[in-house]
Amino acid sequence: MGMPKSIYNLPRTLFGSHIALARQQTRTRSLEDRLAVLELESAARNLLNQYAYCYDGGDLDCLMDIYADDCIIVNRHGTFAGVAAIRANYERAINDCEVSFHRVSNVEVSPSDDRTSAWITGYLYNLAIRKGEPTGTMASFVFHIGLQESGGWKVTESRIVVSNQHGFAPRMSSSGVSPPTNPSTTDDLIDSVR
Repeated sequence: MGMPKSIYNLPRTLFGSHIALARQQTRTRSLEDRLAVLELESAARNLLNQYAYCYDGGDLDCLMDIYADDCIIVNRHGTFAGVAAIRANYERAINDCEVSFHRVSNVEVSPSDDRTSAWITGYLYNLAIRKGEPTGTMASFVFHIGLQESGGWKVTESRIVVSNQHGFAPRMSSSGVSPPTNPSTTDDLIDSVR
């Protein structure tokens, strides 16, 4: 397939972009090149951590620091191009959450041959409280990052696809008896121990 030029060149299925990027093999030639790949992978993971911590901490300015001025974000709310649109998207998202915790997993970093850009793909799980209700969101993400003239890395394109949202309301057990609203023990939350 070769490295895609844009998020619009990635497969449009939920896991297609992840599979395509996971198949990319990083070709390293020298010790210096291997070091460059390791530094790029570290920078990519740092951007992901900054995304999660700043979003969860409600620090919009810190969150915006990871995006290039001409970045494009595609998510379930639409396409957002440029700093003002991206900021408005995240301001709404952050203000919708009273509490938010992101968990990033299955991260794959696919650097370009010249090591000036990379694709990052993985999964996000967000546990949040919205309007007083606990919710969970599972999503897949793809970030395209580029080395800036300043020497730092920024996200140039992003696609986040929500695959499932769920609540944590009490449910009827298989025995037909609703678990207690305020359980006394963890045994109160499952049908049977065995």
